Parts: sequence; C-alpha cells; structure tokens
Amino acid sequence: MTVLFNSYFFLLLFLPAALRLYRFTLVARGAHGGLLVLLMVSGLFYASWGGHLHLLATSVLGNFLLGYAMQRSGKARQRRWLFAVGVAANLSALAYFKYANFVFQELGLPLVHDGSLPLGISFFTFQQIAFLYFLLRHEEERPALLEYAAAVTFFPHLVSGPLLRYESIMSQMRTKLFGFDRTLVVQGLVLLVLGLAKKVLIADPLSPYVASVFSQAHAEGRVAGVDAICGVLAYSMQLYFDFSGYSDMAIGLGMLFGIRMPSNFNSPYKAADPADFWRRWHISLSQFLRDFIYIPLGGNRYGTVRQSSALMVTMVVGGAWHGAGWTFIIWGAWHAIWLCLWHVAKPHARMVPAWIVRGLTLVVVITGWVWFRSPDIPTALAIFDAMAHPWNQTSKLLAGWPVILGVSTALLLSLGAPNSQEICAILTRDTWLARKWIWVLFGLFAFATLSRVGGVTEFLYANF
Repeated sequence: MTVLFNSYFFLLLFLPAALRLYRFTLVARGAHGGLLVLLMVSGLFYASWGGHLHLLATSVLGNFLLGYAMQRSGKARQRRWLFAVGVAANLSALAYFKYANFVFQELGLPLVHDGSLPLGISFFTFQQIAFLYFLLRHEEERPALLEYAAAVTFFPHLVSGPLLRYESIMSQMRTKLFGFDRTLVVQGLVLLVLGLAKKVLIADPLSPYVASVFSQAHAEGRVAGVDAICGVLAYSMQLYFDFSGYSDMAIGLGMLFGIRMPSNFNSPYKAADPADFWRRWHISLSQFLRDFIYIPLGGNRYGTVRQSSALMVTMVVGGAWHGAGWTFIIWGAWHAIWLCLWHVAKPHARMVPAWIVRGLTLVVVITGWVWFRSPDIPTALAIFDAMAHPWNQTSKLLAGWPVILGVSTALLLSLGAPNSQEICAILTRDTWLARKWIWVLFGLFAFATLSRVGGVTEFLYANF
C-alpha cells in the first residue's frame, strides 16, 4: 500500500507511530538511535511506493563513498576528477530512468525499460550532486554515513522536495535536531493542516474538470473556448495549491521531527515580474538551477547575449527536469524567452504601472501552464486555439457555477490571502486572547479538512 501524506493511514497511524517511536528512541538511545529510527521510517515510507528502495540505497551509499574518497584525497585535481565522476554517475542514472525511453521512442527504437520512475529520483539526484559539490569546496568536512543517509532519505522531503542543502540539514542534525521545541511543533501542525487543506479542499476538487478539458483536447483535437480558458485557470490553481500544499505538509512534518526545511513558496502569483516569479515558485529548485547552471554559465556578468544564453540553457534544463517530453522543454524555453525580454525591458519598466507588469506576469505564467499540463504539442496547440476563439462552440464540460466559483475562490486566495508562513506568524502571536479564539476557529478548520480526506490522490509533483 502506497503511503500518502493525505491519507487517513498516514495521518492517523503511520505518522503518530513514527513520532512516538522516534521520541522514545531519543530518550532511550540518544541521537544515534534517533537517526536509525528516521532512516528506518523513511525506508518503510519509500518501500511503500514500489520496488526501487535498492536504487535509493545504492545511490546514497555510492555518493557517500565518493564523498569519502574526495575527503581522503589530498590532491585538488583528484578531488575534481572524483566530483566529475559523481556528477556523471548521478546524471546517468537519472537519464536512464527518466529520459532513455523518450529518446529511444523519438528515434523509433525499442524502449529500454518499463517506464516506472523511481520515487523522488529527480530530487535526490540533485541533492546528492549538491552534497558532492559542498565536499569539493570544503576539504575539512567529514560526513558520517548514518547522518548522511538519514538526511537524504528523510521521508517528508523525499517525494517532491524541498531540495535540501547538505550544510543546512547536517548542521541541524549535529546541533539541536533532537530537542523538541514546542513552538516548532505548533508551527509544524499548523503547516500540516494548511497543506492538507490546500490539497483536499482546493486542488483535488478542481482535478476532474481539468482532466476532462485536457483529455478532450488530446482525444478530439478541439475543445470549447470557454472550457479551455476555465480549464487552464483551473489547472493553474490546482497545480499551485497541490504543490504548495505538499511543501507545507513536508515542512510541517520536518518540524514535528525537529528539522527546519526551507520555504518552497512565497505567494508566486503575487510576483511583481517574471524574474520575481522564479524567486517565489519552487524556491529550492530555482536556487539550485541558479547556483549550478546559471551562474557557472556567466549569469549576468558578461552582457545581454551571454545572460540570455545562460537563461535559455537554465530554463530548458529546468523544464526537462520536470519530465521527458517536448512540452516540458518548450515550457522551460517559454519562461526563458520572457525572462530575457524582461531583463531587456526592465530599465524602462518604471514608466509602466506596477499593476500592469504584475498582471502581464500572471498571464505569462498561467499561459505557460498549457505546455506544462499538455501530454503533447498538438494538445497544447488545440488548447491555445480554443483560448483564442472563446465562443467557438458550446461548452460540454463546464459544470456551471461550482467550477467558476471554485476557480474564482482559489484565484482570490492566491492573490489576496496571507501565505502559510504569514498564517503561522498570526497563530503564534503572543497575545493570549487572540490565540484563544483563533485556535478555536483553526481547530474547526482542521476538523473540516480531515473530514474531506476521502478518495486519496497523489500529489502532482510526485510524478516529477
């Protein structure tokens, strides 16, 4: 049985049992025992998703041994060579499982495997490359296998991030990871409930309509214009609340175990411009792409042409990271083009009202999701064609006011409501009276959210 964050099994059995065992072991066996419990719980969680636990274990052990060899080597050239071997090995495994079938299919050759994608391979591949890079830059670091394995496999972030930096997670494991902070636990519970609410109250109800719109466009090559527009808006809300909901739950779960993970979202649909969007959306991935691709390619240091080239490569890689398909590559290129245009236009943007730039940014982002959601190029073109002719035919899919109300509510929340971090701050203010009534309302909200956990669906980013 697959263990999902948004299932009764996880919320009422797996998580309480894991926390209880973790705390008991900390008291009885200390930090070493706590790490062993984290590793065991994460292994059980990962094993429930399929038969790739051996791949994860091999990847963790192989990268650790490479890192160990790097630290034992006293020669800079040999360390760089070992780092290159590690990067090549990690990317080769990712390429085989995620891209080999796509390439062979495009070449008209037989597929090389059954197409099953190991859970979280895109995330733990990038994370371990970052680990090797950290060791390359810090010769004095001496990682321990148990600490490293527990950090990489830590189940809250294993499915879909956030991408953790080695220095951040390891510093916590070596200092105050194992002390339970009451405020941290409260914040963790708040984020857990908020993330679950985003998933089951907003994202999941929009899913059937989104699927029907894109399925019709894929099967028939056409769809009603009003359905295309509403479907794209609905998907924009579904994806945001699904993924930010997962990130909230992951960060909240980490807090329950005493680990702080970086925020992965900061109200991205409130972005002031295209560059600001990528400082707010999937923050940990954006930072990784910036640090390991964009800056090494020159960044903004060598003029407009060099910067534009670096942006194009970075965003295409970011698109391909999400999946093997031309639509993901085009989605990355789409954002690269708009980022390049923004950097050229930015000196003159002060003459344009800020609300216009914000509005255009939101239109660019939402339009780009057509490529991201479509299974192939013809489907995306059918959606775009329908959006350009909103009254081309009568809607067969739009279910009246429930869909319109759901999309409108989600859009207003994404643009006007406080984000999860701001809500956490409100709920943990020092004013006792404010906390009293707010917590009563939050308790009712949590109960209503749990009551809606029914037909369990995977988080969208689990597929990446």
